[in-house]
Amino acid sequence: MFLLTSIHQWKINSMDIRAAFLQGKPIERDVYLKPPKEARTKKIWKLNLTVYGLCDAPRAWYLSMMEELIKTGGMRSKYDNAIFYWHQDNILQGILSSHIDDFCWAGTELFKENVINPI
Repeated sequence: MFLLTSIHQWKINSMDIRAAFLQGKPIERDVYLKPPKEARTKKIWKLNLTVYGLCDAPRAWYLSMMEELIKTGGMRSKYDNAIFYWHQDNILQGILSSHIDDFCWAGTELFKENVINPI
């Protein structure tokens, strides 16, 4: 990423998605939990959605994020699943690297307007 940003003389930026794990995506396994005392019930709860603190949450977040980035025209790197590229007319417009809910990105103004600002 650093080599590409240097070649294109792009400034590297960063951002954090604060509510990444609060997206509530459907969970792909059965998870049961004891409700808090405040719920005043003796029934066991079955989770239908991923929640913060559950080991499924980061994966659900990644799959959701990947889907959205691809919808905007991004292509995932075949060498690193955390890196996405955007091209227009075979010219690199931007690059984004993700680590859970933190991103480093660099690119043209067009990339910033079309991909970064909508996030």
